[in-house]
Amino acid sequence: MFFFLKNLVSFRSPRCHKGELFKYKWYNLSKNTKIVDKFYVCKQRTEIELGFYQRTGYVSYGLTIAFSIITFIIWKLSTVYSFKNIEILWWFP
Repeated sequence: MFFFLKNLVSFRSPRCHKGELFKYKWYNLSKNTKIVDKFYVCKQRTEIELGFYQRTGYVSYGLTIAFSIITFIIWKLSTVYSFKNIEILWWFP
């Protein structure tokens, strides 16, 4: 499990765990979003199918909204809320 998380955080190839996903290091701010077309070790394409990474953004957004709604409902049920109480402002960032 630790090995999987290490590769996930270091942005390595999901197949061989050796090739790097990004062309430049994270501190090169002008070019840090450029990704390679293929991993140099295992030759796996990074664009698995057209729009793959764009669709994963929609899934992430949906999960974030669902998590926010669930935590808001749990907070609402566990506290007493009135319009005079400003505790709701603590929940919102």
